[in-house]
Amino acid sequence: TEEQVLSKLAIASIFYQIGNTTKALEHQLAAYHLSDSMDYKHLHSIILNDQARSYIELEAYEKAELCLKNSLNNAKMIDQREMMAETNMMFGALYQAAFNHEIALTHFENARTIFASLGKELQTAMALYEIGNTYFALDNWNKSFEYHLKALHIRIKINDYTGLAESYNEIGHWCTEREEFGRAIKNLELG
Repeated sequence: TEEQVLSKLAIASIFYQIGNTTKALEHQLAAYHLSDSMDYKHLHSIILNDQARSYIELEAYEKAELCLKNSLNNAKMIDQREMMAETNMMFGALYQAAFNHEIALTHFENARTIFASLGKELQTAMALYEIGNTYFALDNWNKSFEYHLKALHIRIKINDYTGLAESYNEIGHWCTEREEFGRAIKNLELG
């Protein structure tokens, strides 16, 4: 049943959180097989994205990429737009981990566009934040700062306190790299 699939995913999540990625992956694979046998297509992308996260953690990038391609195809097939955006975020994380920042940037931007079109401000801010991090990795500090500010403005608007801390810390880091230490301290204190 659907509850069994969700229970397996919950168990996998606990194993992932305590750092036992291999055990998490076992439960994610079991969840997928059960979901597939019952034709729960609406759960496939969620499970595949979780598997991809585990494979990224294990540095099995090709397996992660395959999961994400299947996830994106599934989400498109059943018109799950938010899941398409979530999958693009995972693609971005994959390519960041594999140091392919240009491709990561494309996926984060795709996610941002979809989230914004759906009116998902929290997720839009998260995508902007990741775009900012990616530009930083590409040594494009001005673009990095621009996107971190965009994320910060949304996070202020929606009172996303965890996100605010993240954004202020990243801006503080950016200021430190530019040797703007007074500005860095102010942002890090706000963080």
